[in-house]
Amino acid sequence: YWSATHTPLKDEDGRVALVLQHTVDVTELHRLRQLAAPGEPPTPLTTAETGIMRRAEAVDATNRLLDEERRYLRSLFEQAPGFMAVMRGADHVFELVNAAFVHLVRRRDLIGRRLAEALPEVAEQGFPELLDDVYRTGRPFVGRGVPIVLDAEPGEPPRELFIDFVYQPILGPDGAVTGIFVQGHDVSDLKRAEEHQRLLVHELSHRVKNSLAVVQAIASQTLKGSDPLPVARE
Repeated sequence: YWSATHTPLKDEDGRVALVLQHTVDVTELHRLRQLAAPGEPPTPLTTAETGIMRRAEAVDATNRLLDEERRYLRSLFEQAPGFMAVMRGADHVFELVNAAFVHLVRRRDLIGRRLAEALPEVAEQGFPELLDDVYRTGRPFVGRGVPIVLDAEPGEPPRELFIDFVYQPILGPDGAVTGIFVQGHDVSDLKRAEEHQRLLVHELSHRVKNSLAVVQAIASQTLKGSDPLPVARE
């Protein structure tokens, strides 16, 4: 005899894609029920059955609470404004990605695939080497305004972006690195605004220097004349 729970797992469109089945062997519990005759005084068997049922109910309540917490944390992960991903193993296999990460790379088929396979253009830009170093040393890596080129939709040119990101090692119970947590933000607009501001300041400085050069030339030519100093100053 067995007891089973079936939990639907939905895809990004809200449709049921998988069913998670959790089963428990309750053969001994069923036999205890058969042995316990109804209406008779409590026996060691009925007392044991009651204890088992109470423990089973407590475990079920705990599992429900943990499942609710898991769903809540998964919802926060999915809705986070910054891009986030979890990669497992030395090959950096995608285990989790949120909506912002999918929007950044413009690809959905990431789960279960290695970084070099899922995003080959990223693998060619030195990011796997950074991941390897974090996985090997256990030290996080922080990047600021790092340029990255990502493939766009078919028929469109590649997109050059700038990102702030962190590669944070994930440690197992024994303290060994088991994966890497990726979190970051697309700062392309800020980076381009800073570059535009720098160009404007450079242009303004150039124009001011030209204007001052003209004023200096006029003043120099005026003061070279034979007019008295007060007339030249005027």
